[in-house]
Amino acid sequence: MKKILLAALMLFSCDAFSAEFRALSYNIWGRPWPLPSKPKRFPKIKKYLSTHNVDVVGFQESFSRKAKRLKDIPGFPYYARGNAGSLLRTSSGILTISKHPIVRVERLRYSDCAGTDCLARKGALLTTHLIPGVGLVDVVNTHLNAAGGDETREAQLWQLILFINDQHVSGRPLIVMGDFNFPPTSKLYDLWIRTANIVYDTHQKYVDDNPELPQSVRQGWTKPKKKNGKPGKRIDYIFSGLDSTHLKTITSKVMFSNHHNGRALSDHFAVEAIFSTED
Repeated sequence: MKKILLAALMLFSCDAFSAEFRALSYNIWGRPWPLPSKPKRFPKIKKYLSTHNVDVVGFQESFSRKAKRLKDIPGFPYYARGNAGSLLRTSSGILTISKHPIVRVERLRYSDCAGTDCLARKGALLTTHLIPGVGLVDVVNTHLNAAGGDETREAQLWQLILFINDQHVSGRPLIVMGDFNFPPTSKLYDLWIRTANIVYDTHQKYVDDNPELPQSVRQGWTKPKKKNGKPGKRIDYIFSGLDSTHLKTITSKVMFSNHHNGRALSDHFAVEAIFSTED
């Protein structure tokens, strides 16, 4: 078995050829019963992603029965789920699907929660993927608390930092994605980016490297503008590890903002990042 894995690693080695790696994060609003979740949306999400060129997709809020079926999207034969539900609490709602083999799975359950989020076993899911031309990539998918103040999210963020420091293999490409429920102006963003010093924001990197981009692209809202005129927010992210030295961010974009009769398929937009192994 070890010889087979070694041969596969040689085949998939990033030294063999340069390649692109594409990751997408999407809060799909698949809320559990009895909350409404508009299940007719999920076959449409499944259809769009089955033809979309992406390697790994991280879903949040895949609570409902029909939302869970997104693990069966054609072209994505590998998947892993976050924390399972218990007698009194639903699952984490975290689901990661991949076009490439998942060779390792680790889970974290957040010990702090607030409000109705306490009815879910929220946490983080780390999956290690064997990507052609890239090699092994650690992907972390998470969803921080939506209810309450920053105190709960800060406690969860520290748990996430410790989890990554403990489980991520140093020097291996690292992608951290999900619904963080805080904007770039938050003190929690500063804690995550500057104090933890683990990852960088791929969207901000793309914007900084391309100052000519229009404002609509630069702001990168993943929560749409409200009907009352209240501006949108950027709370869904794809981060890349600072030690992911051979992965270069080449594009970041918001996806699925108007794919259903001009309307979004969720109360969040998806965010996608494209990486290259080229120097």
